[in-house]
Amino acid sequence: MEEAPDTEWNKKLAITFIGEEGVDAGGLTREFFSILFEKSPVFENNLLSFDSQLLQKKHYLLMGQMVVMGVLSGYPRPTG
Repeated sequence: MEEAPDTEWNKKLAITFIGEEGVDAGGLTREFFSILFEKSPVFENNLLSFDSQLLQKKHYLLMGQMVVMGVLSGYPRPTG
């Protein structure tokens, strides 16, 4: 996703979980962002953590973009 052009970042997400049926009317998107932020090493206890290896791998840039995408999709913020 980090190589996606800027025009791709403002498109509406359509989330599908493998092996699960369901149409994304907002709930799947919220679940996706909840899982993403919960499992991301960038966030610890609902706060940004610092790790130089993650910085070098551009994880902070990507997670920043994902936070913006989440806000644009109606997901308010990362929560712990």
